[in-house]
Amino acid sequence: MADNIMTDNIMTDKTGKNIYAFAGSFNPPHIGHMLAVRQMLDMGADRIHIFVRSNKKLDLADAATKERWFNTMKEEYASTGWDKVVIHMVESKKVTGKSYSLKIVRDAIKQLDTEAGEHITHYYAGDDYKKFRPFWRFITKETRLVIGARTEGISSTAIRNNLEGNRFLLPPYIYEDLKKIAENRK
Repeated sequence: MADNIMTDNIMTDKTGKNIYAFAGSFNPPHIGHMLAVRQMLDMGADRIHIFVRSNKKLDLADAATKERWFNTMKEEYASTGWDKVVIHMVESKKVTGKSYSLKIVRDAIKQLDTEAGEHITHYYAGDDYKKFRPFWRFITKETRLVIGARTEGISSTAIRNNLEGNRFLLPPYIYEDLKKIAENRK
């Protein structure tokens, strides 16, 4: 179950919709990310904007490959709510790893609103955002922070470190692409 830090009523935009944002490097996207989308849908998301950060220096796959992966997931899972998902590819040269601050998060929330073309009512994040809990109302009063429940042991880092041992956490087409990428890097 997600940890919804604000206890007021469900926050909606001017049209009464629950608009979620989920951002990250998704390096690579895995079953934990798919479960996060399911969690947002179960919480009443009317639309989910997924912002996929692409960084040529850090990522295993290029932006076009990541975009293809997400579009394939959207097609495969459209009947389970993925038709409510909008994918945004965002090139990033500055933010690397977990090196974000209050200012970066505040600026990112504003940018997500602009890029989505509608007000983001809920920002879905992982455990690493718990440190922002005491300050969230100073970052934004218009967007609720939702801390997702992380499935133990599922992380992109673990997958990158042991692709074969964690292949069951990936859709087959992502696993096959990552295998080819790893072979080409040798």
